[in-house]
Amino acid sequence: MSIDADERFWTTRGPSTWPSAPDQMTFTALKEIETCPRRFALGAANYPHIWTHAAYPQRLNLASLAGTLVHNVIEAVLSQLAREGCDHIHSDQTVVVMRRLGGFSRILEDNLSRLLRSYESNPRVLRTIDATKRLLRAQLPELRARVQGMLAQIASVSSTVGNKGSDAPFSGRAALKQGMHPEVQLHASSIRWRGRADLLALSVDHCVITDFKTGVPAKDHPHQMRAYAVLWKLDSELNPTGRPADRLTLAYPDGDADVPAPTEPELVALANELAASRAAAHHAVSQRPPVARVSAENCRYCSVRQLCGEYWMTSMPAAQALGTAFVDVQLQLRTCQGPTTWECVSLGAVGLPAGTRVVLRAPERQLLVGETYRLIDALLLESEPGDTKAVMTLHQAGECYRVVPHQPPS
Repeated sequence: MSIDADERFWTTRGPSTWPSAPDQMTFTALKEIETCPRRFALGAANYPHIWTHAAYPQRLNLASLAGTLVHNVIEAVLSQLAREGCDHIHSDQTVVVMRRLGGFSRILEDNLSRLLRSYESNPRVLRTIDATKRLLRAQLPELRARVQGMLAQIASVSSTVGNKGSDAPFSGRAALKQGMHPEVQLHASSIRWRGRADLLALSVDHCVITDFKTGVPAKDHPHQMRAYAVLWKLDSELNPTGRPADRLTLAYPDGDADVPAPTEPELVALANELAASRAAAHHAVSQRPPVARVSAENCRYCSVRQLCGEYWMTSMPAAQALGTAFVDVQLQLRTCQGPTTWECVSLGAVGLPAGTRVVLRAPERQLLVGETYRLIDALLLESEPGDTKAVMTLHQAGECYRVVPHQPPS
């Protein structure tokens, strides 16, 4: 498939039907819905005219991919150590296991290849996937150090639980035994919520939930951990006795941060809060169309803003006010001035005032005079005194979508 030949993708055609909110709510889905119901719906809908996968194709983000890779490798290492019954990160047995896995560099390479393979059928990344691979591979020594640093924070696999890891990988939905349990899927059917705890450690005296964060602390991280405490408390299959977690830990690259474990009354209140949040999220997504909460903060990094009509009709701060030279803009192409240059006029309110004359340079793009396009992250060049036209370039990572007649989803 060529970069620009697949017109099924590089247009503003939206979904044919709106999705429903998840029956089992997750913290990530709730955060997305509360930020902007329209963004959630456009991202979660199916696009059979583009591809057979669920949801809208995701854009590559180098920082996000690096974080995902670090997270995946940490989970892979901890899962293998738990299966092998290693009792200490720095034990001789751990060294044997890591050698058998090929060492950290091999584990990183294998997980990177697996991660990038998941994007192979994504039409949105054809132009940027090779450069992204090179950049990520260049970061592997740094990412290896991040992985080792975060694992070093777990001084002992069993330091909290006081015994060896689980004798075998956990499968099924049954009461968890004492030991270390990576990647635990929690289900609270009574409030219709689910979540995944990166590491859950159990002993006679303690229950510790740890979540690995590869970025910087965020204000919603403690609330997420308290939500996991509720899900663990209410998971009648994994935790039939309803024992509470007594320690919640956020593991960041620069160190751990403990979150106070909720008391019994607080757990009840939090469970009611989560149930109410789920109901509100379902109501928001059920609107036709779901509300678009347009703002510079919400829309700047939205991966489906090219499909949102309200965004393109709302005035946004100028690029300079946002501290960037990259802008979104809707242009109508008037004349072709060469193989890669067009004279255009801006439409709508985003990026540039309506009616602004623009010279667009767009290498390797097949654009049609007379058509209207929505450009994502075009580079706005600095104007010279007396210039009557804005000049912008659509670089390799920028995106260009031809505007097609809107067909409201059902």
